[in-house]
Amino acid sequence: MSSPSPQQRQQLQDELTRAVGTGRINIKQFDYLMGIVWSSESMADLDSIRRDYLGQGLPPRPAHGAYPPGTQREQHGPQDGRQSSAHGTPGMRRPGHSQGVSRPTEPAPYHPAPYRPGQFSAQAPMKTTLGTISLTGRWTVPERQEFIASGGTIHIDLRQARADTPVVEFHINAKMSSVRIIAPPGVAVDNRMRNLASTVEMDNTIPHPNAPRVVLTGAISGCKLSVLRVPLQP
Repeated sequence: MSSPSPQQRQQLQDELTRAVGTGRINIKQFDYLMGIVWSSESMADLDSIRRDYLGQGLPPRPAHGAYPPGTQREQHGPQDGRQSSAHGTPGMRRPGHSQGVSRPTEPAPYHPAPYRPGQFSAQAPMKTTLGTISLTGRWTVPERQEFIASGGTIHIDLRQARADTPVVEFHINAKMSSVRIIAPPGVAVDNRMRNLASTVEMDNTIPHPNAPRVVLTGAISGCKLSVLRVPLQP
């Protein structure tokens, strides 16, 4: 089976982001699944995530020998076909394996505030050429915001910002630009951007449990990306 394309990975990430907003999965599950979505070389792993976590379709019957010895697979009840999965150890699936994705063992799920699909729609792209985009102070972070910069500067300060959803996405396409993101220490920042001849400085301080999450997607070329952790001064 062919490796998933970047577009297929991005599509599944968007679906999982919406699932966090609706409370179907929690942030810990989202973080675990993102590691698989962007590292797996098997489309079957992505299909398994859709099946197990998003309820899209029934799993196909695996070919003989598809599961390694000792691996538990999903069983389907004869009456209603609902799935029951054995809990597995969290971790990244080895590339090329097509068995179902094990659910991580975890505490009670985190339930965000009620969410209606489309309630927090993506904003219009913010663009600059040889200029500056600056988001600071008290502002509302949309579920998804796109930035386009050429020879410019993007400055995003999240210390006083308010997010309407527990997971937000910044889709950044920048060339020969400076991108600077300031986040409070507890917020998680997940870099999924494609990097071409760019410098990336990430403060990977461990976020707080169930903290809001910022996912960076898109591509940077000849840029400098800085993600800083700066507490808000009283």
